Amino acid sequence: MDGFRSFRPEGPCYALSASNAAPLGATLLLGMSGGDATFLIDNVSGPRAFLGFGMTSDAAVANAEVPVPGGNGINCLPVAGGTIQTFTFTGQATFVAARTAGGAGTIYLALGDGV
Repeated sequence: MDGFRSFRPEGPCYALSASNAAPLGATLLLGMSGGDATFLIDNVSGPRAFLGFGMTSDAAVANAEVPVPGGNGINCLPVAGGTIQTFTFTGQATFVAARTAGGAGTIYLALGDGV
């Protein structure tokens, strides 16, 4: 092998509700110990979701925005609907909030390790 390993759950799993309205709050990601952390993100919804991360709840909510052409860049992570992906985040991403491009949806995040 080339050092790649499958995803191994090693912490809590979170369910985020999202809609095309601004999120009312953010979820604290327990298990983030200041180092890098890998999350398996499952967007079981149809619409694309935009996840905002931050050191505070307010920062995560502010980053959970849908980018628009010609606008300023936004510090968010787009996750296509109906996909499962893994991402590694720094320990500075301690809160997460979600918003969709349209409609309502659910996004699951599982803390773990691997790809």
